[in-house]
Order: sequence, then C-alpha cells, then structure tokens
Amino acid sequence: MSIYRNRLWNETITVYHRTEQPDEHERLKTIYVRSVYSDCFYNRVTALSVSGNTFAASERYVVRIPAECGAIVSPEDLIVKGQVTDEVGNGVRLSDIKDKYAGMCFTVEGVNNDTKLTETAHLKVTGA
Repeated sequence: MSIYRNRLWNETITVYHRTEQPDEHERLKTIYVRSVYSDCFYNRVTALSVSGNTFAASERYVVRIPAECGAIVSPEDLIVKGQVTDEVGNGVRLSDIKDKYAGMCFTVEGVNNDTKLTETAHLKVTGA
C-alpha cells in the first residue's frame, strides 16, 4: 500500500447497492443491499459551471474504494459517509435515508475501474 493511500484513505462509507430480486410471484422488485467499506477516500468539492454570464455551483463527490474490498457499485446506488445501520424496507425508503444523511451522501453517477493501478488499485466513484 502506498504512503499516500495509507494517510488519505481513512474514511468508512456505507453503500446501498440497487439490485433486483424476484418476489414470491416471480416478479422482479428493486431492493437495496447495504455494505460497509473502510479505508476509503471520500471528498466533496464545489464544481463551478459557466453558462453565458451566469455561474452555477454544485456539489460533486469523489469516493475511492480499495480494490481488495470487492465492492460492487453502480449508477443509482447511494453512498453515505460513515457507517450507518439503516436498512431500506419495512416502510423505510431510500429517499428517507437521503433526507436523514443530507450533506453526507450522494447518488452514484459514474464508476471507473482503476483496479490495475499497482499501489492504489481502487474503484473511483463519482456523483452528486
């Protein structure tokens, strides 16, 4: 492990991975599987965009998950900074978790496979 990764990758994250599972009538229903990963990099930045004479600011997130974690992350998943125990289901919706952890979570928009890097093999996850 690189010295860089050892010092800066010190966050724990919770991933709510969206998947489909057949119900008792063999119809597919969407479920969210919660997984917790440690030794991750988590960063929130403000991105500026320009349209004519107007500037717009938006929050963007970058998370790097070590390859050895075996994480599965896809667009539309939810990532929360820290270890949380909330489960989706039994009346709790994903939007409830987003509201509860506003400012500490984001919806995944992109995933890059950087697992071939020798010292910092990881999944790079971005979103807003």
